[in-house]
Amino acid sequence: MTLTNTIKGLFASPKKQWRWYHGAAFIVAAQAAAFTLEGLVAWAAGNRPTFELFSNDQVRLYYELKQAFFIPPPWVFGPVWITNNILTVAGTLLVLNKAAQTPGRSAFLKLQAASWLVFVSFNAASVGLRSPINSFVFTFAMWIFTIASTIIALRQLEDNRVAWLLSTLLLWTTIASAVALCQMLWNYDELYNLGPFTQPVPGLVRT
Repeated sequence: MTLTNTIKGLFASPKKQWRWYHGAAFIVAAQAAAFTLEGLVAWAAGNRPTFELFSNDQVRLYYELKQAFFIPPPWVFGPVWITNNILTVAGTLLVLNKAAQTPGRSAFLKLQAASWLVFVSFNAASVGLRSPINSFVFTFAMWIFTIASTIIALRQLEDNRVAWLLSTLLLWTTIASAVALCQMLWNYDELYNLGPFTQPVPGLVRT
């Protein structure tokens, strides 16, 4: 893609099939599905006496589990995920609006579908089932999907905008994967009846 074509693409205003409000509706639906699934799974597993759409379980586990010192504070998670979701969906809309035969388009969309499936099911699998193992597996999977999506955006789609829109998610899942690894190693997993696998490393554990 030449510089001239890139500039023309930025200022061109062709009729798009997918618009911002489609992305907004998708984010709302995905978040609603995540809350609902977490509530149902936690209730079915006996970890909550009744079905609750919203609970403090995630914050409670944040303080109960042994954590690495570099875990972000609880108040950061909400703003970060709002930012990640908006930027990720913005990039996906750019890809959706490319021609169907565009190299890398299908692979990128499949990876993003898998990533969003992880997003929707993460809280149910980790918080709802009280499983640090699931937390690590799901976080690591999203990290891999994000890396693969970024590579496709750069090498096949040849669209730096899409890659940059994934950058905050890539940074966050990199940190989150390290945090989740420590959680898995240092804590008991109620779902699998396993752990802890090792004692916290001095200097790494949050005090």
